[in-house]
Amino acid sequence: FFFNWYRQLVNMMSVDGWATTALIALAIAIICALSYLFAERLLLRKIGFFGAIAMILVFVLSNIMAQQQKSKLMNRTGAIITAPSVQIKSTPSKNGTDLFNLHEGTHVDITDGTMKDWKEIRIADGKSGWIETKKLEII
Repeated sequence: FFFNWYRQLVNMMSVDGWATTALIALAIAIICALSYLFAERLLLRKIGFFGAIAMILVFVLSNIMAQQQKSKLMNRTGAIITAPSVQIKSTPSKNGTDLFNLHEGTHVDITDGTMKDWKEIRIADGKSGWIETKKLEII
């Protein structure tokens, strides 16, 4: 439940939306801090102090959300098979044992993308294996 809620919160705005929220919160925090420093009435000083703390917290959280949103966009793991039919191998080698066959249009998740010519993939039913990079397209 909490992971789902947090994911929805992060996806509520784009990276630019979170950045804008952070900048607005920082501006309000500065105004509140100045109010705390220069106001003569005690009530205005308290509002300024606690408002500045709240806005700094919003600023930090907005930056965290923007960073996570950007990380999600930059580190995509989804891919589509583009070759008409491919054999998924047990090892990243043409000599590897054939594990199963996939057809064009199948959605896969890349679990290991460290090699240049081969990617380790996993399909929806949990099967995994290796495929040549040129036979899939990252989405």
